Amino acid sequence: MGGASVQESAAAATQFGAFYGECGSIDTAAVVQITGYSGLELVANNGIKCRWETPTGSPYVMFTWFRGSPFEREREVAIRSGKIVEDIEIDGHRAFTSAADGICQVGIADGADFIHWLVRTDTTGVAAASCDTAIGLGERTIGA
Repeated sequence: MGGASVQESAAAATQFGAFYGECGSIDTAAVVQITGYSGLELVANNGIKCRWETPTGSPYVMFTWFRGSPFEREREVAIRSGKIVEDIEIDGHRAFTSAADGICQVGIADGADFIHWLVRTDTTGVAAASCDTAIGLGERTIGA
């Protein structure tokens, strides 16, 4: 009957982001270097998520890559959950930090994709250092 189907049209309009590689193209040594958390070990690793933990389980660091996940929706979830959200830019990409008690996340938009780094400290209170660390991990991934 001619013409593209709705699915074909939607797929053509979707602009996926770059390929970032396993764990955001960052290995355990680099995560330890950027965070300063000694004893981190990679405990979970699959196609979209990696998690590093110390033997006690905290602090920990997590990378997640969402294909086709809207950046704005993820940002709104952070706002609605009561976190302190700040809009930033990382290497030309829209991004935000989301901070709460002892935790900071950075979300970075790349086309229709969304990448996410989470840094959990072993202390209470919102620590700017954990957001600086999450941003550093995001910068390393985007620049990888």
